[in-house]
Amino acid sequence: MDVFYVPGRPDGSSRRTPRGDRAMRTSDSRRLYLRVTLKLMGGGLLLFVLYAMASGFFGDPGGDSALPMQIDLAELPPGGLHRVEWRGRELMVLHRSPAMDAADAAHTHRLYDPASR
Repeated sequence: MDVFYVPGRPDGSSRRTPRGDRAMRTSDSRRLYLRVTLKLMGGGLLLFVLYAMASGFFGDPGGDSALPMQIDLAELPPGGLHRVEWRGRELMVLHRSPAMDAADAAHTHRLYDPASR
């Protein structure tokens, strides 16, 4: 049976207290629980990192959809709207007419990039 020292009794004396088997079992089971929990968390983190790496290596088989897209505006009349899908989202391309450009010129202070054409 293990014995440990407990200092600082109110009367100034000290005593030796036996450490019971129950306290040791509780401590060991708690330590085992913490070790298993920590290992499971580490395994989960490892699986997450491996999944992220594998999804990066084996991406979309359709190719890289982040590449620039080319749209032929020759067949789109001035003032016409063309809808395209890019990266799973719908984009609308508007071929502005000279009248639309003139209307935008009056509000250049409100445009995000007034020099774009």
